[in-house]
Amino acid sequence: MDHPNENPFMLAENGRMRAMALFRVLCFAVLLAAPFLAAVLVLRHTLATLHSFENLALAGEMIAALCALFATVVMARAKGKKFGMFGFGARGWPRNFLLGIVVGIALLAAQLLAMSALGVFSFGTVTASGTSLLYYGLFYALLFLTVGVAEETMWRGYALVEASRAISFWPAALVLSAIFGALHLLNGGENHAGALVAFLFGIVLAFSFQQTGSLWLALGLHSGWDYAESFLFGVPDSGVVLTGRLLHPVVHGPAWLTGGGVGPEGSVLVAAPLLAIMLLSRLLRRRSNGAAASSPPSEVYGVKILR
Repeated sequence: MDHPNENPFMLAENGRMRAMALFRVLCFAVLLAAPFLAAVLVLRHTLATLHSFENLALAGEMIAALCALFATVVMARAKGKKFGMFGFGARGWPRNFLLGIVVGIALLAAQLLAMSALGVFSFGTVTASGTSLLYYGLFYALLFLTVGVAEETMWRGYALVEASRAISFWPAALVLSAIFGALHLLNGGENHAGALVAFLFGIVLAFSFQQTGSLWLALGLHSGWDYAESFLFGVPDSGVVLTGRLLHPVVHGPAWLTGGGVGPEGSVLVAAPLLAIMLLSRLLRRRSNGAAASSPPSEVYGVKILR
């Protein structure tokens, strides 16, 4: 059995152990996909009554999140590991989660302010008020929290840890992020530039897990960024514009600078938020190491990470 305090991202010692880690990734994928497809099949008549894209998206993301968490719990127990090892452990998780939400919103706001200063973006007017504002504000908070849980658990949780055991951390992060980015092309309004940025976001969020010892920062960043795009500022999110937006912005510039129909993620200016997330992840690791001086070396929140 593996040592209980081992680095979760450490490459396995020999070929047999690496092959077993890769096999576990495949088992995780099956345990995630099979219940998801079964649930969609069983609930197909109910899902057909959800006429709006937004309601259907929430239902789909909830099913995906539950299936991803289920697959993680089953695979963790099969290996004799704690669920928290795969991204949901760590002391002080509320701080990282809430910080991620705030930073995700702030980074998008900063990018849009930069676009406005360059004369290619206008924030527009408020389009929602009263009960409508409250309803959509809460609805999209639930939707994008669910999106964050579903996608981070699927792509940066168990799969990342075990793939790292099979091929080491950076190759695992690259492969999983490449699949994550490619799947964004299934969105009708997405293009190759947006898929590339989704790939880069995947790498950056994987890095945040490696640095902080959990997915909480990534989950908050993911949820906060998407919430700010779709509701607060009303810009396209991976090519999708939702109803019930707080603002109705106006874009008037070249797509390489504004992101065009893809949204701010397709702009070259998104490089700054990506860099800022990496720096924040590194800073949180440094602070965690300082706060845990009494813990064994290279241990963060009780989970050892790569030096």
